[in-house]
Amino acid sequence: MSTSIQNGEKLKKLLAEASSRPNQHYSDFESLAFPKERDACGVGFVADVEGRKSHQILADAITALKNLEHRGAVSADGLTGDGAGVLTQMPHKFFRKELAKEGVELEQDTDFAVGVFLIEDIDASAQILQIIIETLESAFDILMWRETPTDTSVLGKIARRRLPLMKQVFVKRPPNLDDDAFERLLYLKRKRIENKLYEANLGRFYITSLS
Repeated sequence: MSTSIQNGEKLKKLLAEASSRPNQHYSDFESLAFPKERDACGVGFVADVEGRKSHQILADAITALKNLEHRGAVSADGLTGDGAGVLTQMPHKFFRKELAKEGVELEQDTDFAVGVFLIEDIDASAQILQIIIETLESAFDILMWRETPTDTSVLGKIARRRLPLMKQVFVKRPPNLDDDAFERLLYLKRKRIENKLYEANLGRFYITSLS
């Protein structure tokens, strides 16, 4: 029996089971999933049980991501994926080295925060960045802006056509703010930036993080 026929028979069976229970939800979450069918995107988790930071954790995470390639969608060019990536803790040591290149020295890792902004319309980037700067400067000292290094040679043609401008901004923690108060203020400023940019209607953008 061919695979398509087998799948068709399975679907008929599942539909028959569902129709025989008209008062039962398809799942506890009221989704379109059938009661016994469970699926999810591929996720990998890599950590050091002793809490030690190392580049090896990132290397292992990238290996795990490669091994999940079969769970992601790939476009017609064979190279453009569906946006899979790696989420890490903030690399304080690396960022402090970048700040030191600009003559910025800080006492503690928690003395600064980093914002990551993705901007689709390059022509509107000056206006967008001006709104971001004005909003941030109402609460923080901006330590520096950083152009995020990228390697576009590994991207497919479709991804390169839609590649956004990526900017990082480093802000200094105001004096007399504890960790929680600093994070709350960062969150409020992020929402204020989002609202202002939506109102300005300057094209698509995304704030990956501000913390």
